[in-house]
Amino acid sequence: YPGLLWFDEDYAPLFFGRDREVDDLVGKMSEPEGRVLLVSGASGSGKSSLVAAGLWHAVINEGRLPGSQHWVWQRIQPSNGETPFHSLAQGLKQAFRGISRSVPELAKDLAGRQTTIGELLAPHLAQGQELVLFIDQLEELFTRAFHSEDIQNVQAQLVAAAQHKPNRLRLVATVRSELIARLEESEPILQVLNAGYHYHLGPVSPRALQDMIEQPAQATGYVFEYQVIDEILREAAQEPGSLPLVAYVLKQLFERRHERTFTRHGYKAIGGVAGAIGTQADQVMAGLAIDVRAAFDNVFAELVHLERERPPTRKRASFARFIPDKAANHLIHALAGQIAGCW
Repeated sequence: YPGLLWFDEDYAPLFFGRDREVDDLVGKMSEPEGRVLLVSGASGSGKSSLVAAGLWHAVINEGRLPGSQHWVWQRIQPSNGETPFHSLAQGLKQAFRGISRSVPELAKDLAGRQTTIGELLAPHLAQGQELVLFIDQLEELFTRAFHSEDIQNVQAQLVAAAQHKPNRLRLVATVRSELIARLEESEPILQVLNAGYHYHLGPVSPRALQDMIEQPAQATGYVFEYQVIDEILREAAQEPGSLPLVAYVLKQLFERRHERTFTRHGYKAIGGVAGAIGTQADQVMAGLAIDVRAAFDNVFAELVHLERERPPTRKRASFARFIPDKAANHLIHALAGQIAGCW
């Protein structure tokens, strides 16, 4: 179980519970106009995992679209660069090592339209190949103080390039549902939404959640002690947006397993679905010095994006921002290392 990390290609064989949603996405991509697809949902609904593991497996591993087993898949996040074009340039260079221009040069050329995405891809795609560009957390376009002109420009270029079939580019993007209104400010994106190439991922059903819990264990030779799964499902039903909580609980259960069994004793010891993260966080915080605990507000203020008359959203902050602050540095390592296990 990956815990608070999303499922990706490495975890795809253990991604269960979203067969219907994957089928729906593949169906939309199979349509002639389905070259741009937006996947929205609430925070923690599993959008990134659905695309990065579920859709990737169906398209690339299983080849469920004509010739797709030979396609190139590249994931990018807008906040991975100084501008949206830096993120795009960096992702394209990772996908195609033969691109000789540096990231800053390529970003400048793309932003200034001195080269088009189609022209850039043509020499690097083999006969019959396409590039599936997965833009994860598209809302970061609006939470990183990028210039409005760059935001509009990159959206327009990507949609236009993907919709022109000879470019052999497909675009799949995930976005938090409360940020859909910001996407509507882009005319090309609005047309995609109105054309029906928008898939909203709702809350996970109890049956699907049971598959997500049970089937990875079955596939790898582990078992749950009697009533543990029922208790997880019962507690999850009482917690809004419970999927990340359940994911964290499962990782903790794996670490506390008895041989190849996930026990009820271990489940109770971590505090169940509702208490697992809070219990661990309280234990970590209690062991920190007063000045380190005092850095909490400063650190978490950098992880929230606020706009007037819009709901608060999370944002990613560069670790470099906190390097001069020793207390904040210590706090981040304590929380991220011991709670998430993924810093």
